[in-house]
Amino acid sequence: MTVTISRLYDNYSDAQRAVERLEAGGVHGWLAATAVGAAAGAATGGIVGALTQAGVSEDDAHSYAEGIRRGGTLVSARVSESDRSRLAPLLDESSVNMRDRTAAWQKAGWKSFDPTGQPYGADEVRRERQLYTGL
Repeated sequence: MTVTISRLYDNYSDAQRAVERLEAGGVHGWLAATAVGAAAGAATGGIVGALTQAGVSEDDAHSYAEGIRRGGTLVSARVSESDRSRLAPLLDESSVNMRDRTAAWQKAGWKSFDPTGQPYGADEVRRERQLYTGL
C-alpha cells in the first residue's frame, strides 16, 4: 500500500533540498508544485483534486493549495506505507508547520482555497513571509 507524504516550503531552494533528500533516500516519484504549476492545473481539476486523489485529506489539500498560492512550494511523494516513517522526516527540515500556518490564515478570515484566486506577486510573498518569521 502506498501513501502520500507532503510538505510546504517557503522558498524553492528548501524544497529542492527536500527533493534531493528524497532521491538520496531512494524515492524518484515525487512532485514539486509552485504557484505557476497550481494555476496551470486549475483547468484540469487543480491541485486540491490532485492531492485528494493521491490520498491527502480535503482540509490538508486546501491548506497546501493556499500555501502554493501564497508563494510556497509543495513537495509530495507517493511512498510505501512501510517507508513512511523513514522518508517523512527527510521532508521535515525547513518545511512550514502547516497546523500553525493554517491557524494563522483562519484567524485572518481564510476558510478554504479559492481556485479563482490569483497567485501572490513577489511583494505579497515577501509580506506574507514576514508574518511568519516568528512561527
